[in-house]
Amino acid sequence: MENERAARDKAAYDEGDFRSVRRRIHSLYRYVYGSPNSLRAKAYWQGAVRDALKGRRVLEIGCGEGWDCRKFLDWGAGEVHGIDVSTAMLAVAKQHESERLKFFEHDLHQPWPYQYDVIVGRSVLHHLDYQPILASLYDQNLAPGGQMVFVEPLGQGLLMRVYWFLGRRLHTPDERPFRKADIQWLRRRFSDFTLYPMNLMSLPAAVTSWVLGLRPDNAMTRLADRFDVFVAERLEPAKLHYRSAVFHITKPESAPDNAAHAVGH
Repeated sequence: MENERAARDKAAYDEGDFRSVRRRIHSLYRYVYGSPNSLRAKAYWQGAVRDALKGRRVLEIGCGEGWDCRKFLDWGAGEVHGIDVSTAMLAVAKQHESERLKFFEHDLHQPWPYQYDVIVGRSVLHHLDYQPILASLYDQNLAPGGQMVFVEPLGQGLLMRVYWFLGRRLHTPDERPFRKADIQWLRRRFSDFTLYPMNLMSLPAAVTSWVLGLRPDNAMTRLADRFDVFVAERLEPAKLHYRSAVFHITKPESAPDNAAHAVGH
């Protein structure tokens, strides 16, 4: 039975104007994601994933059109699976399937039978009822010693609360950023959880650069990057006030293997 939340998300991507609305403000996104602090966090995410996936079995949840899945193969993954609820986006992804790359339309509110060494996703958990899904992925689908690496929006800070209130048309109906209680749950549930934040002062610096017609990488955004790194390294509570963060979870080698199947069987 299809989960109602997943059905609304699927409709937003397959039938609504959500994707076209986001494309219209692409130039602003280019400034935010092209700022030095965002590129630093992207490098952290890529480094964590690349180090983990060499010759390994990889699952991307919320794979969309499959661009990252194809990249993971180029980085040396042994086998890659991609899951999404969007029929339209998967139609594009499936054009690139191979023996080592497969895509599936699946609602993760329902069990998934295979096991992986690496599970990744970008801006997907906040679309979901993430607590039971993440717990199930960790317990049932992640091999002992495996890693999960996600990039997700934060919503604790005042600036981000304003953004999420004013930018409702930029989001699907059930999207909700991670706040303090969510991060506290992640820290309680997973013994090895790391949060790497991005964009505190870098966010207003990027928006200002966009308004002024400056390059995304300029003196102001570089200064903001240094400030954001300084604060994140010294003030742990301040991390919740950033725009988004990389979530990195490692499963102990001694964890029991509860998965019903291995990939490909």
